[in-house]
Amino acid sequence: MEKTFRRYQNDRAARRAFVESEAGAFIAHQIRGIRTQRGWTQQELAKRIGTTQAAISRLEDSSYGRISLKTMVELARAFDVAPVLMFKSTVQLMHERWVINRKSLEVPSFDEEATLVAFQEPARTTAQVAILYQPDDSRFTVSPTVSNTIKVEYRS
Repeated sequence: MEKTFRRYQNDRAARRAFVESEAGAFIAHQIRGIRTQRGWTQQELAKRIGTTQAAISRLEDSSYGRISLKTMVELARAFDVAPVLMFKSTVQLMHERWVINRKSLEVPSFDEEATLVAFQEPARTTAQVAILYQPDDSRFTVSPTVSNTIKVEYRS
């Protein structure tokens, strides 16, 4: 990894090539990861977004790299997730890609994750607080309460 990092540090063209290939490859792998997480075939996903199985196969091909924002939104709707397009530093991208695992490609649907949200009403106010518990985050401590909710403590 250090050797690759040093090469990217000294070679802007190599760095650009890495970023471009990773942008397309990650989304292709994530489409496949979420589809298989849901237990769907390419044909089932194609039907959900109104396209063909061949089109899904292309989207899951890491060398394709021509996904549109419109298609991203359609896939997000089918998967019941939010599409996020953002800029980040190349170093952060390198770190994320070098530590990749199958779980990092999976994204729970709204319904799957909604069971982890609890609302708590403070004693002196009518405001509610939404808490999204992330089971893989070691900064959270979770304990059951008497009212069939969970108490979440966060350590920064």
